[in-house]
Amino acid sequence: MVDQRDRVVWGAVLFRTTNPEVVAGAIVRRSERLHWTNQSAKEEVLRWMRESPQTNSAGETEWQSAEDVIIGRFSNDPNHVAVIRSMLLPLGRPPRIK
Repeated sequence: MVDQRDRVVWGAVLFRTTNPEVVAGAIVRRSERLHWTNQSAKEEVLRWMRESPQTNSAGETEWQSAEDVIIGRFSNDPNHVAVIRSMLLPLGRPPRIK
């Protein structure tokens, strides 16, 4: 039997916002593939911040956890907020595609 811990995956979304206290706004990027750990999802967000000319990756990143969501705020770029969310893979075999 598969343990629930072995079914947890993580996805990341980077938002552009006008208010860093509110997680809302335009989606800048999102994970195309899920991650096995929240750390690798955080690393993906930090890579996006370094690669994008519209973002400022310098400075500290503050990560706050709440249940299955992690929110990242960037000290030198208050106009961007990252959300990393966990989800469970389904049980059983995948359905056949017709």
